[in-house]
Amino acid sequence: MKIGDRIIITEGRYKDERATVMNVLDFDKVIVRINNIDIAINREQYIKIGK
Repeated sequence: MKIGDRIIITEGRYKDERATVMNVLDFDKVIVRINNIDIAINREQYIKIGK
């Protein structure tokens, strides 16, 4: 997982939304951007779909 990767969120308020990885934190937590909002999500909450 690296900056710029595209993901689909699988849980929570933004379920089934596409997002872009903005930063990668420790322990597989990532900060993603959806509609100009940055959120932090855990590894179990997303699926990587490519670059």
